Amino acid sequence: MLDEDREYGDVMTADMSNGTYVVYFVDRDHNEYRLASMNQILVLRQVLEIDDYAYGKDDPAYTEAFNIVDDVARATATEALGLFVEGGATKEKLIELMADYPDDTTPDGYYDLISKNAANNKMVSEIENWLFAPERQTGDFELVRTEDYGYHLLYFDGYGDRYCDYLADTKLRDEDYQSWEEMLEPVEAVQRWAFIFRSN
Repeated sequence: MLDEDREYGDVMTADMSNGTYVVYFVDRDHNEYRLASMNQILVLRQVLEIDDYAYGKDDPAYTEAFNIVDDVARATATEALGLFVEGGATKEKLIELMADYPDDTTPDGYYDLISKNAANNKMVSEIENWLFAPERQTGDFELVRTEDYGYHLLYFDGYGDRYCDYLADTKLRDEDYQSWEEMLEPVEAVQRWAFIFRSN
């Protein structure tokens, strides 16, 4: 996969302990885009227990219940959006409102170093797509619905370092730390005993 001569459409097979893989090469990415940062107010949708429904998510009763809890979350999030806009739609106003909508436990609802690979940064795809839209600019905001959580009032805080630079810096730091750790002299274990004498 890392061979410089690899081109779109190249195929290989690999026998592994758990089976045989067929690998189809699509593209390579040099990760030259910039990492994103944002603040959010999260309005969680009430979680429904799938086991309570005979046919799981395919059960009409589940669909009805889901729509109800989704409507409740949307109403709360829409209320927060209205207050945010009335207050000037600033980052400071969003942080101020978080006290009234405390579902997000991240300080100030702040997330940074967000990359495009949702699996790496655990950012759901709906938010990732919004953050990296070509037209995105600092100060943009929007109410985004996600299937897994509920409603997110997002405030785009801007772009930071290039992802490739961040990866290189992280790798170099890790290598330096490993070298430093290997140079440390081993510390011999010392056993000490303590006695406490009490008088009656």
